Amino acid sequence: MAYSYVTYTGTGSLTNFTFPFQYLDKNNIKVTVDGNPVSFTWLNDSTVVVSPAPALDTKIIIGRETEKSTLLVDFNDGSVLTEKDLDTANRQVFFMTQESLDDSAQSLDQFNQFVTQAGEYANQAYTYERLAYDHKENASDSADDARISKDLAGTYANQAMTAEQNVTSQVTTATTAATNASASATAAATSATNAATSASSVGTSVATATTKAAEASASATAAASSASAASGSASSASTSAGTATTQASNASTSATASATSASNAASSASAAASSASSAATSATAASSSATTATSQAAAASASATASATSATAAAASAATVSKYQGPQASNPTTRADGSALQAGDLYFNTVGSEMRVYNGSTWQAQAASPDTMVERSFTATAGQTSYTFSGGYRVGYTFVYVNGALLDATDITATNGTTITFTQALALNDEVRILSFKAVGTIAVADVSGLQATLDSKAATSSLSTVATSGAYADLTGKPTLFSGAYADLSGKPTIPTATSGLTNDSGFITGAAPTITGLKETKVAMGANNIDCAAGNVFTKTISGATTLTVSNVAASGSVSEFILKLTNGGSATVTWFSGVKWAGGTAPTLTSAGLDNIGFFTDDGGTTWHGAVISKDSK
Repeated sequence: MAYSYVTYTGTGSLTNFTFPFQYLDKNNIKVTVDGNPVSFTWLNDSTVVVSPAPALDTKIIIGRETEKSTLLVDFNDGSVLTEKDLDTANRQVFFMTQESLDDSAQSLDQFNQFVTQAGEYANQAYTYERLAYDHKENASDSADDARISKDLAGTYANQAMTAEQNVTSQVTTATTAATNASASATAAATSATNAATSASSVGTSVATATTKAAEASASATAAASSASAASGSASSASTSAGTATTQASNASTSATASATSASNAASSASAAASSASSAATSATAASSSATTATSQAAAASASATASATSATAAAASAATVSKYQGPQASNPTTRADGSALQAGDLYFNTVGSEMRVYNGSTWQAQAASPDTMVERSFTATAGQTSYTFSGGYRVGYTFVYVNGALLDATDITATNGTTITFTQALALNDEVRILSFKAVGTIAVADVSGLQATLDSKAATSSLSTVATSGAYADLTGKPTLFSGAYADLSGKPTIPTATSGLTNDSGFITGAAPTITGLKETKVAMGANNIDCAAGNVFTKTISGATTLTVSNVAASGSVSEFILKLTNGGSATVTWFSGVKWAGGTAPTLTSAGLDNIGFFTDDGGTTWHGAVISKDSK
């Protein structure tokens, strides 16, 4: 759970955002939408308004940033140590501690994110390494294929060269045979010509010539056969040459494919090397991120330890949290932080202009006295030193708050009933709230609910015809007649003494305009013992000098109200045990001043079964 910020998700229409934590100054409250600071206005002390409404699914954070560079309170030797200064100093430390704890939690979350990212980077590096290894293996296989293709190309080239040499040899042989056959044919023709010539000239040479001709013819046939064989050899040689050429082309194609495979293998190897380099770079970055995350985690751990130490010290001196819910137009159903209401919670109803207290099940008007509380609020201008309270305030019963902090009596001058002067000039936009209890001396009968009807019921006209004037008339039997005649309704009545003049001109008893009650005073009783006698007065004073157990007597019956103010001096110097049934604001009894005056108010409306107690002022000077 965060102590100093709250997170919302934008809906596209939501503009009002409530936060549960306290602050010393409204300037300490910051609002961001998706990490970007945005401006806002105030709906009340715990609700801000962002306009226009943040977009759907945006992340809205309302956080507190307490002043950390300077001390809000500087204590000096010999100066007066006030509750306000102590509360301000402790709250500054307390709020800074909460913010440090939240920062530490966020740093831990970031560290976990860094560790997760480092793991992802390591996995990526391993993947890249495996890809590089696979590319390397593929490149090696491609290189082997290229070498095999190269060897096959060499074999095919050697076969083609051998075939070419064989064709050349066969062509040469065929050419030689054809030349020989041609020479034989030429010789045969020459022999035939010579034989014919010899035949015409020498008869004996005919046979020879015929023989020679036959031989020539045989030689010609042999030559023709040789030529035909040479032609077949040439054709075979040509076929072999074509086959060799085809094989050579195939070998060239294989060599080209092998070269392409080798080039592809080289590209794959280059890509694998690049991937391996990228993987190495990613691994280095992951290692660096992990190192950075480790450093940040160490710093966060140190910060958390320091924050925990500060929190322990701050918690030991932190004051109780106020249960006051602020001014509202209707009864709240929950506290400002959304938690359930508790008995003793307070708020000011702006419609009825009254304080109301939660009794554990319902809200009821606070009946501490018949006084009416009046509230005034304003935003200060720069350097403002005074304020005029419209309608007037009650001197000594007026309380001034600046930015939620109650001012000490030495911080203001409020003595004339209309003007309040500030000892120190206010700052621009300071939020000022003034509560004053209306003086009872100006309350009319009509201001006190039910008083008029109660007075009427107490004065039955039929009982005023005769009144005892002397003697003991405990039950008024045998009383003498005060006036002659029958005065059942006081018609024709003589003038009643001046003390009751103003009540003699009506046919009933009290009708028409009600008189104004003036000069009403409360009795102050200096307590000798430890009993508070409600029949003796309404204000009691007591100085504590040792362990004291207080009691209460003569309490009004249930349905009526008993109330009193207790002025305790040195109440914190010894143990004070309160009378039974006391319910305090927030459920915790106040810590009293060891050497000074505390003013505490009590009231009950159920015959003393339940007393509601509240501190009016502490260490009054």
